[in-house]
Amino acid sequence: MPINDLYELIRKDQVLLWVGSGFSFYAGFPSVNEIKTLLNNAVSPAKQKELDLSKDLIHFSEDFVVQNGRAFLERVIQERFKTPPIAEHVHQQLGLVSHFKRIITTNYDELLENNFPPRTAALTTDNDVIGTSQAKVKIYKIHGDIKNGKSLVVTATDYSKMYNRNFKDPFWAAVIHEISLHHVLFLGYGYEDENIWADFDHIESKLKSKTKKRFMVGPPLPALKKKRLKKLGIGHIELYGEDFVTGLIANIKENVVADHKQGFTDTQTAQDFITGFDMQVKIEATKEMTEIVSLQKVSGPTKHTINFASTDTAFIDSYKQFSNSYASPVFKFTAAQLNEFSFLIEDFKFMGIDDIAQFNIMHESRKGKVKIVFPEDKLAIENVCYEVFSGIPGKLLIKLDYQGFTIAFDLEIQEDGGIKIEFSTEEPEHAPAKQIYINYFQAMYYLFFGKKIEIHQAGHPVQAKQFQYHEEAGRFKKLMERYLSLVQIEKKFKVKLPPVSIYDFTDEDKKAFNKLSALVKYGYHSVKDPEGLTIADQIYYSKMIEGLKEMEPGTYLSIESKIPVPIKLLNEEIILGREQILLLNPQITKTDEKAFSLTLIPDNQILIYHYEKTGFFNFEVSQILL
Repeated sequence: MPINDLYELIRKDQVLLWVGSGFSFYAGFPSVNEIKTLLNNAVSPAKQKELDLSKDLIHFSEDFVVQNGRAFLERVIQERFKTPPIAEHVHQQLGLVSHFKRIITTNYDELLENNFPPRTAALTTDNDVIGTSQAKVKIYKIHGDIKNGKSLVVTATDYSKMYNRNFKDPFWAAVIHEISLHHVLFLGYGYEDENIWADFDHIESKLKSKTKKRFMVGPPLPALKKKRLKKLGIGHIELYGEDFVTGLIANIKENVVADHKQGFTDTQTAQDFITGFDMQVKIEATKEMTEIVSLQKVSGPTKHTINFASTDTAFIDSYKQFSNSYASPVFKFTAAQLNEFSFLIEDFKFMGIDDIAQFNIMHESRKGKVKIVFPEDKLAIENVCYEVFSGIPGKLLIKLDYQGFTIAFDLEIQEDGGIKIEFSTEEPEHAPAKQIYINYFQAMYYLFFGKKIEIHQAGHPVQAKQFQYHEEAGRFKKLMERYLSLVQIEKKFKVKLPPVSIYDFTDEDKKAFNKLSALVKYGYHSVKDPEGLTIADQIYYSKMIEGLKEMEPGTYLSIESKIPVPIKLLNEEIILGREQILLLNPQITKTDEKAFSLTLIPDNQILIYHYEKTGFFNFEVSQILL
């Protein structure tokens, strides 16, 4: 069968997925032979001599249980599967395919259920099957689940028990029911997986009729092995599992909108698939049909792509003229002029040639410069470049540029007559002067706070606006205050800091900035530190201990450094002068006579720092240790 035909069956929800160990191998979980080696290495050399690694896993593990007991086998296997997977990207991709609602697997691990969406049920027992009608995805784990060691099908005895189970019990009845209704796709199996073919033959023998198709996706096989698969009624599609999943997703993206419109894919399945790719879906329902009317990226801008081809000479000439100039504000064409057409939103095919009667392409925009004034606050922002795009009916895009800062406002008229506004901002590639940042963030703060705004063009006010308050006002206010504080720090400490972007502040810069800002604003910096302060001084060690014994309750201890203290902000060193640390009622919590050190913790656990540059604290009554 051609691969696209299989993709179509999957898109129409007619395929049951049967996943084997090869798929878990992508994630770093062991193969059959590796499990044998794992068990063999778990016993002593003397016991290893009693085991035969040349046997298949079924019989090797049977001998292992006779030798060491079932509990030990379960423990060894479970311990190995506790190891986190090294890669889950293939399972994550597979989990995006919402069209797979029923899965059978011989794998013990939890990769499938962990990577499929919420409301996925992993089933291993009769009790698991009961009450799963609300599950979006059902995973039948016919060889057991790693969480339950007793459920694992490993040994010959395990297989015998499985084959002799009552296939009318809820679990196996559900498995047989699913197989009878759907085509089966084997993924992650090789031709040499004899056990799976035995499992499948045994289960199929319980079917009343065998009208569905069976496929195996896997690497190329010799002709003889293909022939044997054919005798088993299984078609072989030469494709590696990862490539199959990638191709399937691309095929669904190309068809999901059309499949939903034609009724091949239900609304929930289509919506689950599309939203899995960080997309927002808008669906409208009428008496006649339910269809997807828009797609939009949730995070970041949405990419739109139009592909078309034509052999119409007049059409080609007209398009060349349009694409090379703004002489014509709109380019119109019909499906009759085209050989091919597709309109993609991200990678999703939203429209094809059969969906269009007439298509318009517009690229109109207006550019210029304005001055933005906030009259109540006497703030004026000069030379703001603007570009206005109005090509889409009901939508308006306004781009503003100020000293490299780009602000885009997306306006859309709603059905109720209101206007929906979204915005995005970008910083300049290279950080401008701090005053530019202050002007920009101040203007954005005023704008989103709802301050009155005037737009001046050619020296005359052309518009007066006042936006409603937006929560972003608080963020812009904080950014404005940050750059104002940087200017104050420069002035206070007589230092020139380099231009800096909001994204260039390291964690150490943030700590230094907070400290310096507090020193500028309050004259001191306080820190709550449950660990207290450790002091090491050979000369004053004994004096400090004696002095602390004589302190009166409610007294602050002042400790001053002998040398100036530096601090680094944005790679610039600032000398703060000598340091003074204040501690309220400090208690000695630890001493080290050899190192001449002691640790002090104040009653309130707060250390207060003063510096020579910003002024020491003067005490009327105090204890001073130099």
